[in-house]
Amino acid sequence: MHGKWDKDAKVTDMDVNSTMTRAMASGGKSYPAVYRKVSQALREFEIRAGTLLDLGCGRGFLWRYVSDLFSNYIGVDLIRYEDFPESAALIVSNLNSGQVPLAAGCADVVTAIETIEYLENPSGFMRELTRLAKPGGTIVVSTKNHLSLLSKVNLLIKNRFVALKDRADYYPTSMNALLEINLVRMAHECRLTDLRVIYTNDGRIPFSALRWPGLLGLRGRHFSDNVLLVGRKPPDVTTVHSPNDEQSGIDGPI
Repeated sequence: MHGKWDKDAKVTDMDVNSTMTRAMASGGKSYPAVYRKVSQALREFEIRAGTLLDLGCGRGFLWRYVSDLFSNYIGVDLIRYEDFPESAALIVSNLNSGQVPLAAGCADVVTAIETIEYLENPSGFMRELTRLAKPGGTIVVSTKNHLSLLSKVNLLIKNRFVALKDRADYYPTSMNALLEINLVRMAHECRLTDLRVIYTNDGRIPFSALRWPGLLGLRGRHFSDNVLLVGRKPPDVTTVHSPNDEQSGIDGPI
C-alpha cells in the first residue's frame, strides 16, 4: 500500500490549517440514525469481511456499530480526534486532494458517511471510493436528503435547502446539494451494481425540533433527513475513468 497507517498521525501541513479548523468545528461525528442504517444495510447485504475503509471517518463512531462484521478498520480524515478508536488505523489525508494514499482495491467495504457533500469534486470522490474497493466489494455513501418535507418547506420559504446555511460564520454546511439521483448517476458512471437507495426513516418536523414519530409509520423520502446509496463494484472492474473519457466503458446516463 502507498500509505502508512499511523495511529499517532497529526496534521502539520500549514496549507490545510483553514480546512483543519473547519474539520474540528464539525465535531467529527454524524447522527446515530445514519450509523444505525449503515449497520443495518451491511447486515442485509450479509457482509462479513476483512477490511472496512471509512473515508471522512471523524471520530470513528461508525466502528462502534459494525465492529462485529470486520476484522480491520481504517479511517481516513484530515485530523485525528482524541477519542478515535485505539485499535483502529488512521490515515491523515485531505480528501479534497483527489486521491487517498492507499493502493487500489485495498478494502472489502468502503464507506463515506456524511462526507461527499462537503467536498469540491463529488464525482471524483465517488471514483476514488470505487478505486479503493476490491473488485466485488461494497461501497456505502450517505448524504443529506434534500427531498424531505423539511428541506422542501425550507426551500419554499427561504429559497435554499435546509442543509445549505446562509450564514458565513456557520460550519459545517454542505458545499453541494446532492440529490439521490446524483448519487445514482455517479454510481452508474463508476459501473457500480446492485444499487439500493435507503432512507434513515429519521427526520425533523418542519418548524420544530421534534422528530417524526416512527409509530405512525412515517417512513421514506419525505420523513428522512439523510439518504444512503449502497452498491457493489463488479468483479471485472479494476480502473474507473472519468465519464468524459471515451475509453471509460460507461454505459451512459440513466
